[in-house]
Amino acid sequence: MRISPEVLKGPSPEVDDSWRLFLDPAELRTNLITASIYIAGFETLKSTITGRIRDFFWTGWDHKTGDIVSESYNTKVLDLDPKRRVYEASLAWLKQMSVIDDADLAKLKVVTDLRNEMAHKMVSIASEGVPAHCEQRLGDMIRLLHKIEVWWIRNVEMEINPDFCDPAAKDEDMHPGSVITLQMMTQIALGTEDEAREPLAEYIKRYGPAASKSKWPGTDAPPEL
Repeated sequence: MRISPEVLKGPSPEVDDSWRLFLDPAELRTNLITASIYIAGFETLKSTITGRIRDFFWTGWDHKTGDIVSESYNTKVLDLDPKRRVYEASLAWLKQMSVIDDADLAKLKVVTDLRNEMAHKMVSIASEGVPAHCEQRLGDMIRLLHKIEVWWIRNVEMEINPDFCDPAAKDEDMHPGSVITLQMMTQIALGTEDEAREPLAEYIKRYGPAASKSKWPGTDAPPEL
């Protein structure tokens, strides 16, 4: 059988690049972890957008029907969207309250589009890599999450408990838990070796070695950092 010269030449440059990217363990792990963190971060942002508002209007718990929100949640939030969709209505409420503006909504649209693209193309990401603007969009996502969380701290948490935070603190000096979690997740999973080990090292420095049986097989304590 005569073999075509084209076959003997091997794959095209584009296909060759895809295979090398897919077969490289470090590249594959990084791409899949990056996409996973981005999607997880988006879900955190979305949950904050809807959950914070619903909690604000929460009035109690009914063992038969579940949690109860006040009627004003329906009139002041859900009615802001013609279809009474929770996420869209929540965004409208945040804009109405001047928590976010049109520029934020425009960035959120880009962030959301990228989330949907990556969620539906995870296999392609393995061979093509994450989109070039993923890191920038992740930064936009974290900044938007920080902006929303800080507003709730200043306008709700501190109104309820004046000692919750120093009122003179600048916005950039406030570190909401959800933002810290997302930043640490990114640092541990995608940072350099030193950056990735820093949070665990700091935790052990502050609280000491694990008191319970080690989670690291074959050791009695966490690895030396």
